[in-house]
Amino acid sequence: MRSEVAKCADLIRKELKRMGFKASVTSENFSGGNSVNVCLINVDRFQFEKVKQTLSKYKKGSFDSITDSYNLDNHQDHPQCTFLFITKTGEN
Repeated sequence: MRSEVAKCADLIRKELKRMGFKASVTSENFSGGNSVNVCLINVDRFQFEKVKQTLSKYKKGSFDSITDSYNLDNHQDHPQCTFLFITKTGEN
């Protein structure tokens, strides 16, 4: 049985492909949560911001460093991850 974070990574891969972006997408489970790591290839800063905004629906919530707690604030009916890290590589 596939984990929720693996299903989330698959959905992100499909969405990025549909949008025309090349990327490396990996998922990880660990004590206290899970994460999806997205590395976009050859995107400019405007494309990068668009992808960040589009993919935010796959993140369950956010970490509040003031209270040292994770707040669940994104309730969707599709798989989500605890942490979503998006980076870019390339010349653009």
